Amino acid sequence: MRLVLVDDDSVQLEKLKGVFKSVKAHELVGMYTEPLKAFDQLENDAPDLILTDILMPGMNGIELIKKVKSKVPGVDIIALTVVDEIDVVFSALRAGATGYLLKDISNEEFLSAVQELNIGGSPISPRIARLIITDFQEKEKVGENILTGRERDILLKLEFGLIYKEIADKLNLSHHTVRWHIKNIFKKLHANNKDGALKEARKKGLL
Repeated sequence: MRLVLVDDDSVQLEKLKGVFKSVKAHELVGMYTEPLKAFDQLENDAPDLILTDILMPGMNGIELIKKVKSKVPGVDIIALTVVDEIDVVFSALRAGATGYLLKDISNEEFLSAVQELNIGGSPISPRIARLIITDFQEKEKVGENILTGRERDILLKLEFGLIYKEIADKLNLSHHTVRWHIKNIFKKLHANNKDGALKEARKKGLL
């Protein structure tokens, strides 16, 4: 299996390189800290599997997944990230990711996940699987368009006048993750800006 690794953290790339080095069945054909470079080398690398981080500067992992699947639909892609936010998970899967793994897994669990992919599975970290199940159960009860608890927290912070960085600090999230949530809030509330989102949220009794 030909592998490509994409992560803006070079230390993480070296760690993954070490994991795969001992497995003869896997050939590491590319490592990239910039998603766009990985995409540009797609034809030359001809990977069977791409492992990509999600939150990266410039082109993020979701955008990379979409572009790769559009160009080479048969390539498998696993998101390998620290992000355990359900909206990000679904965005990655909708974009075309075959699996979603958290970086806190052990080397053995990681290799088992890749093997699972080889036999037709879709490797997903247990914590992510629980989030997906919980999300579906909640949506069954309250409807598709309701905001998640995290989105409500962020919306309340916006109502109080906090800027993105302050929200990120308050909720112990990255700036990228806060922006991601706000984008989803706008989409769900059919709003183009903060004021429009707050107005719609009040109409729906969400604030």
